[in-house]
Amino acid sequence: MNIDTVKKLLANQERTELYSIISKLSNYSEDAEEWLLDYCSKKGKKSDSSLIVEKQIQHYWSVAEDIIDDANMYGGTYNEDDVYDALDKIDELAKKNKISWECRRDIVDSMLEQFYIGNSGFDDTLIDTCEILCQSKEEKLYLADKISESSSDYYRKYAAGIYLKYGKDETFIELQSKNLEYGSDYIRLADYYKKNKQMDKAISLVEEALKKCNGRLDEVYEWLFKAYKRKKQERKILDLYKTAIKKSRDVSTMTKLMYEYYSENYEKKKPYLKEHPSRRDYYFGIDYNHNLTKQLVSKYPKDIVSIYWKECEGLCVTSNKKDYMEATAILKEIKAICQKEGMQQEWSTAFASFLERHRRKRLLMGYVRAEKKLQS
Repeated sequence: MNIDTVKKLLANQERTELYSIISKLSNYSEDAEEWLLDYCSKKGKKSDSSLIVEKQIQHYWSVAEDIIDDANMYGGTYNEDDVYDALDKIDELAKKNKISWECRRDIVDSMLEQFYIGNSGFDDTLIDTCEILCQSKEEKLYLADKISESSSDYYRKYAAGIYLKYGKDETFIELQSKNLEYGSDYIRLADYYKKNKQMDKAISLVEEALKKCNGRLDEVYEWLFKAYKRKKQERKILDLYKTAIKKSRDVSTMTKLMYEYYSENYEKKKPYLKEHPSRRDYYFGIDYNHNLTKQLVSKYPKDIVSIYWKECEGLCVTSNKKDYMEATAILKEIKAICQKEGMQQEWSTAFASFLERHRRKRLLMGYVRAEKKLQS
C-alpha cells in the first residue's frame, strides 16, 4: 500500500487511533517492531532516548530468548546467527547508553534462566553479555552470586574470580576451595595465599594438587619447583622429580626444570638429559631443536653423539615419512660432530652398522642416499 492511499484511508482518524494502529502493526512481526524502534531512535526526542534504548534492548533480548529457549529444549538451533546478532546489539547499546539497573537486571535474570538450563550452546555468550550489562561493583557481585549457583564447576570458579577481583576474599576462598579439580585451580588459590604472605599454606595446597588434581601437572611442577628453589630445598626438588617419574605425567617438564637447575654442573644434569632424550622437533621437549645439547658438544662430544644416536634409532622404529626425514637430519648432525671432533672412525663404524640394521627400510634408505653430506 502506497503513502497516498494511506493518507486517504487515515485522513479522518484521531491521534489516539493512529497510535493504536501503529502499535498493532508493530506487533505483527519482530522486523516491524525493530523498524519502529530504529525510527524513534533517529527521529524521537532526546528526552525519550532512555525509554527508546530500554525498549530496543528488551526487543533484541525477546528475539534471542525465543531462539535460545528452543535451543535449550532441542539441544541446538539453525538460527544461531540471529542470536549472536541480537546479543551483539544489546552489548553495543549497553556500552553506549545509560540504562537503569532495573531494566538491565530484568534482562540479566532472564538470561540466567536460560543459562541455568545449559543445553543451548549459548552459555558463554550469555555470560559475556551479562558481564556487560552488570557494570558497577555491586552489579558484578550480583552476577557472581547468581553464577555461583551454576551446576558447572567452571562457572563457579568464574564467579570466584569475580569475588576476588572485587574484594570479597572470604567468599573467593570458600568457593574456590570447593572447586579444586585441575592444577590451575589449586595454583589460583595458592597464589592468593602467597600474595597474602601465607607461603607455607600455599605450598601445602599445591603439594596436595600432586595427589588429587586431574589433568596435566606441568603447572604444578613448575610452581613447586620455583617455591623449593627459592627456599633452597634441594631434597624436595629431587623428591618432586621422583614423583614425576612415578606418575609418568608431564615428565619432560620436570626433567627440563632439573636440567636447568643444574645448569652449572654438567655431571649432575647429564643423567636427566641422557635418560630422557626427546625428539629434536618436539616443541615442548627438553632439547627442542637441540638447543641444549648443542651447547655441550665441544666439551662432551661422545656423550652428545650417544644421545643423538639413541634419538635417531627411536625415530627409525616407525614407518613414518616425517620421522625418517628427521632421523636423516640427525645423522647429518652426528657426522658433522664426528668430523669436527676427530671421531671419523667412530662415525664410519656406527654409520655402517646403522645402514646394515635398517637396510630393509626402503623409504628410510632412500632419504639417507639422497642426502649428499652423508655419502661423502
